[in-house]
Amino acid sequence: MDLRLVLAVFLVALTLGCTAKSDSPPGDKLEFPVTAQEALAIVEGNPEARSFIDQYLQNESRRITRINLKYDIATGNYTWKVELVERECGCKFGSEEGLNMLRAEIDPVTGEILKLETQVGVKEEEVARERCMEGCHTREEIASFNMGGG
Repeated sequence: MDLRLVLAVFLVALTLGCTAKSDSPPGDKLEFPVTAQEALAIVEGNPEARSFIDQYLQNESRRITRINLKYDIATGNYTWKVELVERECGCKFGSEEGLNMLRAEIDPVTGEILKLETQVGVKEEEVARERCMEGCHTREEIASFNMGGG
């Protein structure tokens, strides 16, 4: 089976298994000056992100790109969450080497990069657990898990 298909099925199953509770306020369709594709272009055009992409994300055929609009109920603000994930080598599915990841948060009104993180060699189990935690648990529960309570 094609590695891209396996990775896509894995991420879809993970997403479906832990669907996120919607914290966004009810209402009409949201529209912002900065679209999802523009948020991705902003990240890819950032010198620090570009350097990481050029060094660690060299094969688009193995790359997963996720862009989600997230609502922070505490602040009442939205952000574009941009994530680029790629396995260094297609032969390493489930290996200890893991995944190379770039994550960014973009202000959907100004286009400002609010946060930019890069990680090399993240274990797939950690990413899967994090996805599930984001979708299935409240912030308090996540804090409890992170402090060894779960």
